[in-house]
Amino acid sequence: MGNSLRQKPVVLLFVNFYLPGCKGGGPIRAIENLVSYLSNQFDFYIVTSDRDAGDQQPYPGVSINSWQRVSGAFVYYCSIEQCTVSNISNIMRDTPHDILYLSSFFNPLFVFKPLIARFIVRASNKPMVLAPKGELSLAALKTKFLKKRLYMYLLSIWGVNKKIIWHASNHQELEDIKHRILVDETVIYFAPDLVALPREPISQENIQKQAESKLRVIFLSRIVPVKNLSFALDILKRVCSDVVFHIYGPLEDMGYWKECQSLIALLPDNIQVKYCGVVNHNEIHETFLRYDVFLFPTLGESCGHVIAEALSVGTPVILSDRTPWVQLEKDQFGWLLSLDNPDGFVDSIEKCAAMSWSERQSWRYSIQHEIVNRGEDFDAIEANRQLFLSQL
Repeated sequence: MGNSLRQKPVVLLFVNFYLPGCKGGGPIRAIENLVSYLSNQFDFYIVTSDRDAGDQQPYPGVSINSWQRVSGAFVYYCSIEQCTVSNISNIMRDTPHDILYLSSFFNPLFVFKPLIARFIVRASNKPMVLAPKGELSLAALKTKFLKKRLYMYLLSIWGVNKKIIWHASNHQELEDIKHRILVDETVIYFAPDLVALPREPISQENIQKQAESKLRVIFLSRIVPVKNLSFALDILKRVCSDVVFHIYGPLEDMGYWKECQSLIALLPDNIQVKYCGVVNHNEIHETFLRYDVFLFPTLGESCGHVIAEALSVGTPVILSDRTPWVQLEKDQFGWLLSLDNPDGFVDSIEKCAAMSWSERQSWRYSIQHEIVNRGEDFDAIEANRQLFLSQL
């Protein structure tokens, strides 16, 4: 990887989880889409974990602690033993690059150690961009609050906050960075996370008319407090219609999952709940196709890739107002509701349940074709391109 062979600017990117992982949620999709849209102009070298979130074993079929080509990028799957400041410093020194990019804020392995490698070991003198990916939202900070406040205080004392460029993926995150990191807006760059939408309608041949009349509702996300599954279960307790409610996602917080199980035990007989495990990324569209509506009362999302994935196959969404999808209800893609209005969530589910099968399918086709017709968000693509070009 000598300089003489380089034709495009190189982004050396550190992220906790990447492909083929699926349990890390939206941040994986964000980086995958960044590579997909910008790899024609930038070379991405990605340093990441050698295993998925919560897994004890590395991914099968990948080379550990060496570079390899993966879907438009070069990826270095780092073993736990090699996730040291020394090794990360060596990667920085040995990998010619123009920009450093950190995709998280609180991660000790792929944020804190690269920060030490860059600013204390001085393994690189290139500009560094840090994307908090929603981790500075009020809801996210409530988890492990004291540890996070101490970490933020130490970075502030260190002075590193003002030595990097901050990537805000939505306007709320821009405000969170300003007021919680206490940096000037001149070091914050706004560029929305890129969302991959289908260029043509995804086949719905596998959709079969359900013999049962029950509404089929899906929750698909990590099982952690910020995704607010407990709120969804509280809502369902008040629904009178027959509902099949399936839960998908990694059990990341077992204490929280036990709380949710207690709520499940209190649900009436008209609500049938089942935990269905983790969905591989290549099965997400097929999974959403099997359900009538996506219930997602999240406490906060920097982007909400899973919302786009649901809409791409025409599955309407009952969504909290804590995401960038502020036009969802106006676009007739579902309902956008305040978490202070639980009655609104109940009413939305009842309205879906009252629809006939043909009405639900008609709505599905309408949503899917509108999403496809919109095409790519060229403004968002350009904003991300300029984020990197401005650092050269």
